[in-house]
Amino acid sequence: MPKPDAPGKITLGSPEFCRSPAIDASIATVKLRSQGQVLGESMTRFVRFIGMIMLVLAFCAAPARAQGVPGDEAGFTAYVANAFQKLAPNATVRIAGPLHLTIKQNGQTWETHLGNIYSYCRRNSADECAGALELHLDRIVAAHNEGETRVSRSDLRVVVRQKEYVDEIKEHLGDSGDPIAEPLCADLWVLGVADQPDTIRMLQPSDLTALDLSPDEILALAKQNTKAEERGRVPTVKDAHKGEAGVLIGDTYTASLFAFPELWAPLAHAFGGLIVTAPSSDQLLFMPDDGPGAAAALRKIAEVDFETAMRPLSQAVCRWTENGWVEVSLPQK
Repeated sequence: MPKPDAPGKITLGSPEFCRSPAIDASIATVKLRSQGQVLGESMTRFVRFIGMIMLVLAFCAAPARAQGVPGDEAGFTAYVANAFQKLAPNATVRIAGPLHLTIKQNGQTWETHLGNIYSYCRRNSADECAGALELHLDRIVAAHNEGETRVSRSDLRVVVRQKEYVDEIKEHLGDSGDPIAEPLCADLWVLGVADQPDTIRMLQPSDLTALDLSPDEILALAKQNTKAEERGRVPTVKDAHKGEAGVLIGDTYTASLFAFPELWAPLAHAFGGLIVTAPSSDQLLFMPDDGPGAAAALRKIAEVDFETAMRPLSQAVCRWTENGWVEVSLPQK
């Protein structure tokens, strides 16, 4: 029979260890550094620091899902469908497949894919899963309640999403039209959306008619609006120092800055080369492209953030060029 721990002793991975001030301080340090856009340290030191936090968090891994939330895809889908139906009793909710719901409300039919929230719940604690699921359901309800809200030209924005996500929208639209989107770099696409008070929703074919714009015109205007609103968040040459890595953290439009390589030109020229990755919709990582090991180091950090993100995007690393972003070829894991 194992001996009990001595009074006051904190073992690695115990609840006391994971709730200790030292752990909270380490995580807070990561967040604090991230808020500053440019990290005043070398990439080597930053990678080592992130590696230490990875090790700590691995020992502090909590249960994979919230109590009462099924862990299998079919059960999870049924659970969310039932929860949504209770929040929106006037909607018709149908399970179209694993992690895939079809919702009819306000005279429109919507496809809702649950892959991201399911993955998040599998990778995070019970409390985190419960909170994220509640927020996710609230957003779905808000989106469907606003299904008939007229979109104005000033609402148009762009977000960065995975190609798989764009393909799902294309499949749903069928013969009624194509997603308002264009390829960006690697497996990432720029997607036109409508920014509304409580949600960001995909543009529907009816929006093109209401706005009296072509798909190309809508995407151009969406990019123009987003660029005007977000451009001040791109680090300037004055903010950055050669040899240092940086991170931008914010909302779902943070990754949208990836859509504007021209905004990154001054930094790329100052660095003598620039590489960027978007592991999640609310995060961008960047660093000088100063050697063969730089891209591999950046991908290592992206892998960590990708695995813990609520809306993961990509682990691909892209290099800035005068003609836009180009994916950096790296060995497959």
